[in-house]
Amino acid sequence: MAEVLRWLVWLWIAGWLVFPIATRLSPGSCDGGYVLSKLLGLLAAGYAGWLLPALGLARFDASGSAIALLSLALVRFAWRARDTVLPGVAPLKTMLTVEGLFVILFAFGLSQRLHMPELTGLEKFTNLAFLMAARGAETMPPVDAWLAGREINYYYLGHAITALWSRLADVPGDHAYQLMMATIFATTSLATGLAVMELLRRGGRWVASVCAALAALAFAYGGNLHSLLYQAFRDWMPTEKPVFHYPDSTRFIGFDPDVADKGFTEFPAYAFLVGDLHAHVLGTPVFLAVILVLLGVARRAAAGAGVGYGAAAALGWLLGLFAAINPWDLVTAGVPALLLWLALVGRVTADRMATATVIALACAAATAAPFAAAFQSFSDGLRPVDARSPMWQLLVLYGHALPAAAALATLIWVRRGRAGVELLCASGLLLSAIVLLALPELVRMEDIYGDDFSRANTMFKLSFRAQSLILIAGFCAVGFLAQGRTAAFASALVVAAPLVGTLAYVPQTFTPPRAGLTLDGLGFLGAERPLAEALIDAPLAPDEAIIEAAGESFTDTARMSTVSGKPTVLGWRGHEWLWRNNSEILDRRHRDVAVFYTTGSTAERCRIVQRYRLRYAVIGQAERAAHPDLNEEGIVALGPILAQAGDSKIVTLRADECSP
Repeated sequence: MAEVLRWLVWLWIAGWLVFPIATRLSPGSCDGGYVLSKLLGLLAAGYAGWLLPALGLARFDASGSAIALLSLALVRFAWRARDTVLPGVAPLKTMLTVEGLFVILFAFGLSQRLHMPELTGLEKFTNLAFLMAARGAETMPPVDAWLAGREINYYYLGHAITALWSRLADVPGDHAYQLMMATIFATTSLATGLAVMELLRRGGRWVASVCAALAALAFAYGGNLHSLLYQAFRDWMPTEKPVFHYPDSTRFIGFDPDVADKGFTEFPAYAFLVGDLHAHVLGTPVFLAVILVLLGVARRAAAGAGVGYGAAAALGWLLGLFAAINPWDLVTAGVPALLLWLALVGRVTADRMATATVIALACAAATAAPFAAAFQSFSDGLRPVDARSPMWQLLVLYGHALPAAAALATLIWVRRGRAGVELLCASGLLLSAIVLLALPELVRMEDIYGDDFSRANTMFKLSFRAQSLILIAGFCAVGFLAQGRTAAFASALVVAAPLVGTLAYVPQTFTPPRAGLTLDGLGFLGAERPLAEALIDAPLAPDEAIIEAAGESFTDTARMSTVSGKPTVLGWRGHEWLWRNNSEILDRRHRDVAVFYTTGSTAERCRIVQRYRLRYAVIGQAERAAHPDLNEEGIVALGPILAQAGDSKIVTLRADECSP
């Protein structure tokens, strides 16, 4: 609880420091910019602490937290000095309301994560390896924990931000994993509800509040339409599976029925359920911050104030963050941003539009530059798709958007020439969702995946954001109709039914807070836990490495490098293949690991020790499973035991035992 309280206090401080900026970016918002300040505080602190180490001007592990706080403090007081009109804090009632909602959502999000706290399965090993590597890094990018001697070549900034928050709140890395998941759950649910509230508040606070609450609930716990149809109406659905299992709504196209062309259609509630602190989840606060800033720009333009250069700079900064956190969001956030920009043509003078565009692009480029300078793209570009999804399956997944789309189109037609900015924004968000769903039916990103999964990654990243946009726009459509007369109110119920129906997923996702929960994510190590704990604290020079069993993705191999963040010769081969787009180096390292554990030649083993500057060797369950002919005696002869638990041990490899 002390760790949780420290984490929450630092979050509040970071939000307070950036609150004046959030206020300026949210002119006239119903919360005065308070929710946006929580999003910006979380992100800005992490980025400020990362930037100087990324430029080689400071050490991340030693000074990142101090740099983060000092940077935000300087920004706040510099802003206050130039503009004394802005309040120092939000009105007390607003602050208490938002903070109360945030703490409640945080508690429920943390409870959901701690229902299954072990950080194993799916991508959790990957996420934890990035986080722990960043937490112990002196410079950015961190050394790749799964490929000794190489830097991480993936979108790691979100994990570096999590690592910085773990140091700021003084919590272990695995605890920070859980706390960051709960933070994202709470902030993004609040932001989703706020976006609906902002677009509906002129039509009545009661309707706006109900629709905002439903949108936030559906975002945090709801599924797509599949989760309703294949549970409540399963007997009428063409399924080959005997019962509904919660991943079915994310593995539907190509899986049920089983055909060659497979797609992934995940959504936020599923990511929260499985604890996936991956790039697309870490990018969600940035994505929703972009949506809130865009709504502020639209309100300002509708009031005749044009496009603020500060808002353009903030949008550029947020878009630049995407390059280092989740580049797919340059598309998912870029589509609504582009639609808004096009809508402003004719409403804002050309010179001001051009200046704002240049400012946004320049800020985006400057923000992304430190990451881009060290990153090598592993994509082979865009390709036309070889197959498309059956229309009936797309309707099963996203049919809940159709009544909302019809309602918004009808409202725009009826109010043509006098449609308000709120209606236009909601329609633009839904149009953006449709575009994102259509793109994987036309093009795909070329990567290492075979024909069966050629569209999977493209569909996954784009549809993940489309679901959020559908919920915001859909519940706005409900609210617009509910503000009308009897016929319009009845239509609102029709539009709301499938949107609310996605809450059929709640029994799969909802976990109430209870006693006995723990932040500990390392329980999966079992009897080998003392080895990992010893390795976390063991000294390791920047050019040294460990060696343990290497294997394919989603296995128990690489568990010691994952938990400690210390680089191993080779971790999950499939993931490294994706990140490097080069299997030759991985094959060579895989052979070297096998030789190290099985050879009877001390000289041959020593050559591998010297090649990779090995300091520690793990001999445990995974090593014995991967190498049945493991030569334990030959490895133990190279140095003393650092730690032992039953038959498992870590050997310190002494350099003098392998001297030429």
